[in-house]
Amino acid sequence: MKVPVIVTLSTSPIVAAGLSAVIRAASTIQGATVVEADEASVVKIVAERRADIVVGDNWVLDAAMVKALREAAGGNLAAVALSWSVLPENVAGNYDAVVSIFDTPDSIAATLDKCMPKPDEESRKELSPREKDVIIGVVKGLSNKEIADRLNVSTHTVMTHRRNIAAKLQIHSPAGLTIYAIVSHLVNLDEVKDTITI
Repeated sequence: MKVPVIVTLSTSPIVAAGLSAVIRAASTIQGATVVEADEASVVKIVAERRADIVVGDNWVLDAAMVKALREAAGGNLAAVALSWSVLPENVAGNYDAVVSIFDTPDSIAATLDKCMPKPDEESRKELSPREKDVIIGVVKGLSNKEIADRLNVSTHTVMTHRRNIAAKLQIHSPAGLTIYAIVSHLVNLDEVKDTITI
């Protein structure tokens, strides 16, 4: 299981250090890796460390920054605003959760714990090697029977894999799977260019 990664982002080094200490001490999220970032390094850190949560001052962690960080993380990132005052509802809606600088350590830890990906959620999103093989077959334009023959499984098994893939990735079309396979480097564009129609 992946160790959770929490990135803190604050314009105040004292607040960043205090927030990191609170997170590290929380019994509900012990074992998490806590990384302090600044505005210049946060996107790179989130991408490289595969962060699960970013907690940051709401004026630094604005809507544009949240969008950039989620893209860097591949979409699976919880954004938590660290508020120094009451946030208007339309601003608070940009985040998965909001904690206040005045909250107790237990309250902050409880909020972050709710934003943590659960182990079963992580495993459900990861494709098995066999599911990747099925995607490659679909992308290459093979029928379920042809995929089954190549993988030495039943057609029913291939259909089950395709349902699981659709549930995990929320992609329900061969065109969407093609884009996913190319971006994820499951196939090379040259391998499938003959099957792509415009």
